Amino acid sequence: MAALSVGLNAMSALTVECPHCYSDVLPMADCRCPSCLADTRTLSSEGGLFTKVALQHQAQALPNICMLCGTPTQRKTRFHQKAKNERYGANPTSSGGAIGLLLTWLFDYASGKMYQEVALQVPQCEECHRRGRDLRVRHVDFDRRSVTFIVHRSFRQSYEAPMSS
Repeated sequence: MAALSVGLNAMSALTVECPHCYSDVLPMADCRCPSCLADTRTLSSEGGLFTKVALQHQAQALPNICMLCGTPTQRKTRFHQKAKNERYGANPTSSGGAIGLLLTWLFDYASGKMYQEVALQVPQCEECHRRGRDLRVRHVDFDRRSVTFIVHRSFRQSYEAPMSS
């Protein structure tokens, strides 16, 4: 069992973030990404300025750096996505009949049980907003209530930097 865990640790040390598709991959023998087949040793067409970062629902204390261009900003924009909760199932009681079912459905709708959502206030500078540059979403995980964005490296470095007191 110890050999297996050592092997898994060695493999995780070999995974890299592909600079082209931003997937965490174990490169093939010729250093190509198995996901997009690009060379993981070369910079993307964007010059390696971008990376990915996962942010939790209603994350606080995000750095005041635009996620898209890396410039300082105080401006925030709202990101919000909502999806039907696939595990939702109304449990009407047989004694309630149609009115009971309707009331159950209304209460579940109002309480948010029927949908899952992720909402954040994220930094986006006025220039990027004016130019209509959209946030780059890689993945939304409604179960973990997180969003993986493609962001400027300056944003990620500031986000991961230890908070100074």
